[in-house]
This record gives sequence, C-alpha cells and structure tokens, in this order.
Amino acid sequence: MELIAQILANNCNEAKGPWQILVPMGGFSAFDSDGGPLPDPAARQRFIHKLEHSLKDRSLLTVLPCHVNDPDFAAGITAAVGRVMRLA
Repeated sequence: MELIAQILANNCNEAKGPWQILVPMGGFSAFDSDGGPLPDPAARQRFIHKLEHSLKDRSLLTVLPCHVNDPDFAAGITAAVGRVMRLA
C-alpha cells in the first residue's frame, strides 16, 4: 500500500492541472470492509500516512470515514469533481 501511495503522490506532485485525492477509510473494496472477508484497517492507515508525508499539498487530500461503495463516498467524489472542474 505504501508503494501505491508513493506513486500516487509523485503523480499528483508533478501534475500540471488541478487534482484532488479522496480516500475511503471504511475500506477500499468489497472485500476490504469491516464486515468483509479481508478487512485491513492497518493497510488503510499506512496508505494515508504515506500520502500525508509524500504530497506537496496535503490540503488536496480528503479522508472520508466511509467505504468506497457507500453513497457518501460517491457524493464526496461528485463534489470533488465539481471543484476540480471549476479550477481547470
């Protein structure tokens, strides 16, 4: 997870246009959920930690307390896309 976070941070740090990262702390997949077969909250924490320490602009990182499949996460993505599109 740390390697993925580092690659993502590097890409964002080098981006020429607007960007934002949203991270669902309730789980990254159907398997990675609190009631799922492969929950891994520690991996989620390591991912966030690496992003926080690797991004040049941490204000564009949003951590949400929901699962990737939750309607609240979809709403967060919709709002973020709107913000990014206004900046483009």
